[in-house]
Amino acid sequence: MNLSVDRLWPVHFDYKGNKLTIDFVWEVGSDVPTALRINLTGANKGELARLGDIKKNWTSFEEAVDLGEETAKSWVDSLEASQVFSN
Repeated sequence: MNLSVDRLWPVHFDYKGNKLTIDFVWEVGSDVPTALRINLTGANKGELARLGDIKKNWTSFEEAVDLGEETAKSWVDSLEASQVFSN
């Protein structure tokens, strides 16, 4: 059986006044995450959103972080462009 375990290694950063958290999902015994989730707290009260699991076979934790940050920034940009969130 292949079990997934959430480890406590989130990455936090700010982008355009929004607070983003990247959480990772790990396979038991692996040093590389198997998926990531992005949580967003907007600059204005009540702006909360979550981008679901992004699954990929990364070669390192750093590669997963890089893709997570890049994806999070693109997501914020798209939310602003569609006027879902605003600064």
